[in-house]
Amino acid sequence: MLTSAGVAAGLDLCLHLIRRDFGARAANQRARMLVTAPHRTGGQAQYIDLPVRPRRSGG
Repeated sequence: MLTSAGVAAGLDLCLHLIRRDFGARAANQRARMLVTAPHRTGGQAQYIDLPVRPRRSGG
């Protein structure tokens, strides 16, 4: 089972499936058509390290 969240992750997933099923050349061709990186290594933070401070009321 494969899942993704967000548009960029969905594109990454599609390119992964194309690469797996049809090879890197086909994935690279599709990535060029989409104007996106053919492969991203990941490691992007999917969360905020520190909580966002609430706004002060008034003033």
